[in-house]
Amino acid sequence: MYISDLVIEEINDAPEYIQERLHGLISELDPEELERSKEIDEPAKKYAEAGLIPNKAHRDLIHVAFATANNMDFLISWNLAHIVKEKTIMGVNAVNSLEGYKEIKICTVMEVLA
Repeated sequence: MYISDLVIEEINDAPEYIQERLHGLISELDPEELERSKEIDEPAKKYAEAGLIPNKAHRDLIHVAFATANNMDFLISWNLAHIVKEKTIMGVNAVNSLEGYKEIKICTVMEVLA
């Protein structure tokens, strides 16, 4: 299990009661933390060029690019507005195919637990 430094930043921007709950869960699950690297910028740029996610939600592109650049099989997200939606999933995997990255299964936590 992995988590990005971007997710940690977003948690730290949340209200304190949410921070406490999520940091506790992270401590319990003990995922490996991934740090942003130059390899993440390329797929993020390709997703932006394809118009997969609105410019105002650029951080969401970075989440997907983390998974792509780190050769993940799954990206699990609660973000139904921009990440876990059919248009984005199909677009990400089309870009990945064209650019030589592998397909990613993008889903919610509930889909994984079902």
